[in-house]
Amino acid sequence: MRTMNKFVCLVIASLSFLTVQAGEIMLTANQQKSMGIAVASIELAVAGQAKRFSAEVILPPAQERLISAPQNGLLESMSVAVGDNVKKGQVLARISSPELALLQRDYLQAKIQQQLADKSASRDAALFKEGIIPERRYIETKSQLESASAQLAQTKQSLRLAGLGDAAIANMSHAKGMQTSIALVAPIGGMVLEQMASVGQRIDSAMPVYRLAQMDKLWLELSVPLEDIAQIQSGAIVTVPSKQVVGKVVAILRSVNKQNQTTKVRVEITQGTSAVSPGELLQAEVLLNPALKSSSEKSIVTFKVPQSALVRNGQQVTVFKQVAKGFTVLNVTLISEQGAYALIQGNLTPQDRLAVKGIIALKGVALGMGGK
Repeated sequence: MRTMNKFVCLVIASLSFLTVQAGEIMLTANQQKSMGIAVASIELAVAGQAKRFSAEVILPPAQERLISAPQNGLLESMSVAVGDNVKKGQVLARISSPELALLQRDYLQAKIQQQLADKSASRDAALFKEGIIPERRYIETKSQLESASAQLAQTKQSLRLAGLGDAAIANMSHAKGMQTSIALVAPIGGMVLEQMASVGQRIDSAMPVYRLAQMDKLWLELSVPLEDIAQIQSGAIVTVPSKQVVGKVVAILRSVNKQNQTTKVRVEITQGTSAVSPGELLQAEVLLNPALKSSSEKSIVTFKVPQSALVRNGQQVTVFKQVAKGFTVLNVTLISEQGAYALIQGNLTPQDRLAVKGIIALKGVALGMGGK
């Protein structure tokens, strides 16, 4: 504890002699040592070329669900609205349906007939075993049981299609009464993207009521001219610098737009899905094949750095690059994380060194603590 207190005192004492000028933190070697600052080299990870293309944020089909009315009826209540996040199994709306009562009546009647047929089959099985009744009567009784069981299964399936769960069907009886409304429940957790009906409206079977989507997985669809498509490889890194979005190429589509001679490149977003929305138009930057170059491309390099060098503030990632008189604050783009290391892009060279210890003290100085 005394050692820690001594260290804190040294840091505080050092801060009074620090200045922050033009994005740089001025520090002598002794001050860096007293603050416990250590630096490490960075490693060149990927070298290539980058080019920008127009892109649209797309919702993958597997992430979307359309909630439709299972029966004709009256939409009596709605529990959620556009923009709400819902959980799987949550009730979204209720529909009052006269047809539901008829389906429940048919099911209960089929259930009674199946129970009677089952008792008859059990009785005749015992009588046939004792030789009291002929085999023909026993076969007829078994046939009646199979027919009653099939009818029960059919009416039960009709109730499932009408929106009733197995638990509600199992608890159904004449004594408890029958349900008067159908609950529309969310088949997945996600966000309500669209509401296509309103309370009090009469709706038909299969009419859409809500559209839901899971927003944790999104795609980018890039429009790439045919002359550039050969430079894009599956797995290539794609970024949207303005949104801190990172992804990788997962498919290059074969269809060509005959109007502008472009094709689509599908990108799976691996980082920053919360920063974009389906339908949004962006400019995406693709890491191209490094063997192919053109005058319209710019150099882009990816570096492998220790995780401890990164300072995070929401979507923004910052590092402290060592310079002759101290450190400079540098914003970078985080590409991916691999255990104790991360891949970043920014205004760096393979000869640069980044602070990996004493980050808290450097961050305090950068925010103005002790600045003059």
